[in-house]
Amino acid sequence: MLWQRGRAYAQDLRERVFAAFDSGLPVGQVAAMLLVSISYVSKVLARRRDAGETTARPQQCHVPRKLAGLHKEIRD
Repeated sequence: MLWQRGRAYAQDLRERVFAAFDSGLPVGQVAAMLLVSISYVSKVLARRRDAGETTARPQQCHVPRKLAGLHKEIRD
């Protein structure tokens, strides 16, 4: 699976991570088996453990739009 900027991994991949880890595989083997990084597996498992979340959070961009102050003028 190729990484794509700005897009979350598919939900079925998260479910496969949970299933593999719950069956007893260590984090490194889960990552190698599913061709993802150890960091991704660790973060997904930590979010499930700490917050109970098993789905991706909405994508957010904290950079303000460059023309945000001009939207009214552009519409007119």
